[in-house]
Amino acid sequence: MLAIDGLSKSYGDALVLDDVDLDVKAGEVHALLGENGAGKSTLIKVVSGVVTPDRGRVAVAGVELQFGSPHAAMATGVSTMFQELATVGGLSVAENVFLGRPTPSRFGIVRRGALNRQARELFASLGQSIDVTLDVDRLSPVQKTMTALARSLSQRAPLLIMDEPTAALTDAETLELFAAIHRLQAHGVAILYVSHRLDEVVRIADRYTVLRNGRRVASGPVAETDVAAIIACLA
Repeated sequence: MLAIDGLSKSYGDALVLDDVDLDVKAGEVHALLGENGAGKSTLIKVVSGVVTPDRGRVAVAGVELQFGSPHAAMATGVSTMFQELATVGGLSVAENVFLGRPTPSRFGIVRRGALNRQARELFASLGQSIDVTLDVDRLSPVQKTMTALARSLSQRAPLLIMDEPTAALTDAETLELFAAIHRLQAHGVAILYVSHRLDEVVRIADRYTVLRNGRRVASGPVAETDVAAIIACLA
């Protein structure tokens, strides 16, 4: 679903990505790991259309990505949940789910009943029951995360990038998020999961890739490694 080949990026004399290859299959959670400065943020910004690399190729579902355009990345099928969730206070949960997307309307007037119904259906597919008429600022951190996931589903994006999605969640909320991720996998969504919480990674991810100083230094099935081995790769 995601194919990255020979991705390189420098800022001045600093080489932040050095000939990186990575792939994510449909219905798979692929963990992207590395210490601060390893190149994780730059890689996801390239795939999200925010940063243009110096060299390399990125394709989503067989379609080559147009670099430097978040809109083009979304159109290609990339949905990104950055650590700072992009929710807009003053708008309802349903309005946030369809933010920037066509909404049910008649004669230019939004059909709120249809909008709310479609939002509820998306939450139900994630195993969630949230009052979609609430102002999004009234939601808990995990509910805001679920709103971002519902937005991804509304876009029918085949690739979802999740950047430190559990940073603001409790242990119980993390389990709730993992259940929703499993539902996304059942829909065939490919997930690139960026996290520094290795205990969570070995529970949720199918495969992993470790970056160090901009290079891929390890990759493989999570079932064939453990936290100690991953830590050794990070150092």
